[in-house]
Amino acid sequence: MKIELEREDLKHIAKEVAEMLKPLLAGNNKKDDVIFDVGSLSEYLIVSKRFIYERIHRNEIPYYKVGGLLRFSKKDIDNWLKANYVPSTK
Repeated sequence: MKIELEREDLKHIAKEVAEMLKPLLAGNNKKDDVIFDVGSLSEYLIVSKRFIYERIHRNEIPYYKVGGLLRFSKKDIDNWLKANYVPSTK
């Protein structure tokens, strides 16, 4: 079976495909779906693992316990950082 499309139909299809690909090409695909362990979170925040464990012990940082392992959602951590923002007084 052979289907022939008009030139305008092909342009419309190409335009729709390009629109759907824009977020992927821009690198905006699922960046917030990252899950950290303690080591990778300490690297992301540029702090020690001890700092992370202290925040967990004080219930100051959002985390998940999965099978006894600590995990952190990048989205939750970024929101936590924003909530702890202290503006400059200058």
